[in-house]
Amino acid sequence: MAAAGGASLAIRWALKDGFGEIGKLIFIQNFSYSFDSHPKTWKIIGEISSVIGAGLQILTIFFPQYFLVLASFGIALRGIHYSIWSATHITFNNHSSVHGNNIGDLVSKDDAQLSLAHLVGLGIGVSILTVSHSPPLLVGVYSILSVCQLAMSYALVKAANFEILNLPRMQLIAKMFVQEGEIYEYKQVAGKEHWIGEYATEKLINLQIPSHFAEAKADPKLVDRLNVLYDENYLLAYDEKNDAFWMMLSTEGNGKDILKAVLHATKWKSEMSSNSIDDAFVKSFDWTKEIFPLYYGELASLEWDMQSIVWSDKGLRISWKKHQ
Repeated sequence: MAAAGGASLAIRWALKDGFGEIGKLIFIQNFSYSFDSHPKTWKIIGEISSVIGAGLQILTIFFPQYFLVLASFGIALRGIHYSIWSATHITFNNHSSVHGNNIGDLVSKDDAQLSLAHLVGLGIGVSILTVSHSPPLLVGVYSILSVCQLAMSYALVKAANFEILNLPRMQLIAKMFVQEGEIYEYKQVAGKEHWIGEYATEKLINLQIPSHFAEAKADPKLVDRLNVLYDENYLLAYDEKNDAFWMMLSTEGNGKDILKAVLHATKWKSEMSSNSIDDAFVKSFDWTKEIFPLYYGELASLEWDMQSIVWSDKGLRISWKKHQ
């Protein structure tokens, strides 16, 4: 009987780890594409996942009959936190370094801080256990420390300034340029962003990046769009029913082409107010083709990080034969 009980317990422990890892893999498959474009948002989500995950594991003390469910979800959430932390911490280190020359120094000091935090945590835990083993007391202390952790994480992302060009920022800059003829610097853009600085307060065009080419086929003139953009490394489509723009890269496309596509789509939307959809598309492309070199150069001169043009890349690339 003892052997059977031990085997059952071992299986439950193995299952909770397995279910937790599966949950983490499902999460990564569905959301990892936006880690680079929204590092602050994911940093906060990761910390919340860690707090909830550890909390669920603590709850197994009170509800042992639900051990497998609570522990599995807890491990999955903590695994998600580790994945998010690993992905976003690179961005934080890169933007905290001096021109990228002291990343090794930053990483080593960061690791030392983590070790110190772990030692302090162990010390607090042992000290509390010498006073009382009461589960309610331990949960209360954990709750207080969790609130402190989330508050400090929020303060961190709020204070961090990243001059990266993610999709909302590219759209916001393009909108201001089309409307006012002015290219905004970082401080001006930050004034039009809310929460932690990764979402615009301005209403932007509905610009999406498809995960499958079929999504862009809502535009009946897709072939005509391609005939205009044959020498570019991006393709734009318009879904009139949903007032949505679809943006795709060629196999040779890069961040610079995304920047150009965003400017083109923004101008296209503006031209629709006084032209047909097709005429607006052609006029906006001619304008974009002429103005983009100046636009790109001005952005670089305003100290935007042109090496960090990021978007929620779902991996779709298309190819077409270009004119010789």
